[in-house]
Amino acid sequence: MILKFKELRSNLKDKTDYSPVVIIMNRVHNDFGPGGIAMATTTADYEQDFYLWATHNAHLLRQRRFAEIDVDHIAEELEDMGRSSRRALSSRLEILLAHLLKWMTQQDIRAAHIHSWRATIKEQRRMVAKLLNENPSFRHDLAEVFKDSYEGAVNKAVVETNLPEATFPAACPFSLEQALDDGYWPD
Repeated sequence: MILKFKELRSNLKDKTDYSPVVIIMNRVHNDFGPGGIAMATTTADYEQDFYLWATHNAHLLRQRRFAEIDVDHIAEELEDMGRSSRRALSSRLEILLAHLLKWMTQQDIRAAHIHSWRATIKEQRRMVAKLLNENPSFRHDLAEVFKDSYEGAVNKAVVETNLPEATFPAACPFSLEQALDDGYWPD
């Protein structure tokens, strides 16, 4: 977001105010002179306006003004991005496994749902493969994430099928390789 110093300053009643806006505007005035255009941010912006904070810090990074960036929040956001991608992988695996469980346990109604179940299974396999291609380091923990995703898959299958939890195996009946194999369809 770009702030125009003159416009903001003229709208303020008390030019000696110490509010964050005035402090930021004074920094802009000091850095660029009256009428200058600058991007302004404070650490508070991270809490109040994430978009402004993100675009400002990206701008500072591109200009290699490293002393001015919000290092702690940037590090936090990068870690969150990694966790978010890993959660996406886990979620995709849960949906995939839930649909494989439905495929396996509901042969009597499979014909009525075959197109949607098959499409969901194919889509989840495709998206898992995409996440693994975009994040090769996920392969190191993939077996663990796969194993951890099974409990959530059973919960999804119970909700979607109205079958008792005991209907589904306590341990995942599919290997990781089977679950991700486009040619595998449990019977």
